[in-house]
Amino acid sequence: MDIYLGIMSGTSMDAIDIVAASFEDKFQIISHQSCPFPPGIRQRLLNLTPQSTIHEIAELDHIMGMLFSDCANDLIAHSDNEKHVVKAIGCHGQTIYHNPNGALTNSIQIGDPNIITAKTGYPVVADFRRKDMALGGQGAPLVPAFHANIFSSTDHNRVAVNIGGIANISLLPTIGLVKGYDTGPGNTLMDLWINKHLGKDYDKGGQWARTGNVIEPLLFDMLSAPYFKTKPPKSTGKELFNENWLLHYLDNTGYSTEDVQATLNMLTATTIANAIKNDMPNCNEVILCGGGAYNELLSANISRLLPQAKVDKSDGYGIDPKLIEAAAFAWFARQRVLLKPGSLASVTGARENTIIGAIYQ
Repeated sequence: MDIYLGIMSGTSMDAIDIVAASFEDKFQIISHQSCPFPPGIRQRLLNLTPQSTIHEIAELDHIMGMLFSDCANDLIAHSDNEKHVVKAIGCHGQTIYHNPNGALTNSIQIGDPNIITAKTGYPVVADFRRKDMALGGQGAPLVPAFHANIFSSTDHNRVAVNIGGIANISLLPTIGLVKGYDTGPGNTLMDLWINKHLGKDYDKGGQWARTGNVIEPLLFDMLSAPYFKTKPPKSTGKELFNENWLLHYLDNTGYSTEDVQATLNMLTATTIANAIKNDMPNCNEVILCGGGAYNELLSANISRLLPQAKVDKSDGYGIDPKLIEAAAFAWFARQRVLLKPGSLASVTGARENTIIGAIYQ
């Protein structure tokens, strides 16, 4: 059986997720694992800014290539190599910069694919975003094409919501074009705030946010930010939704830290729900993917804001929420090897659907 590996490390940087997937007959995940970031490397990545040195970026590019390689080799070593033949590895890489607007658009992911192919012995598909951007697209989000492949229904209007550091939606109507875009912050502001005040990487289950109350004036103020009023296609990242963005709204307010966390949770839920209400008001089912799907308070807030729709994690549809993006890049690798389009112009705004990714071998 031919299998493809997909490697993903998102903007939350909680772990490197890797899956081995088969797309023969039907999609199935053969095996998977999660490789934690070494704490010092995670912090170095979090510390990167547009002013970081070329030396620092080059070192991290090499280090991430080694980490991706080790994670892939570990999964391969524990696979049934007589039964499963690895055709290629799709590696998204660690995004350190994404600028989809203006004349000089670009998106930079690190994790040298040359190192991965040298250490694993398998072809590697990487650099998935820039071909779409060269055709006038945002280069993001890419996962709606994969969501359409595994979640589309002829009976139900569905929306797949991927909640990583940034949240994005995939509109999957029973009839018509697949669409999607980044709605705004997913976990990134909540993670930033709890790390700043409690030293934790994330708010497990939304437990800290539950101890606070939503600050309605602050929520209203943040919802007035220009990004939320921008029409799609659109994509974003930590270049916008970062500590400076948040502190702009908190300047001399004196709000309690737990109330701010509750408000940030509601901000993510509201921007997701508003996007669905605006662009698929007849949505029947909302499928939650990504690490944010495990934030019970966030899920409850989304459900409360979308009473007409069934809201459920993707494991109710047969796939673990945390494996969706890694599985997507296994699928994108297969699309590239088979010379089939991977990006959707109806999502990214590019001039046409296109084959994405470069092959290293």
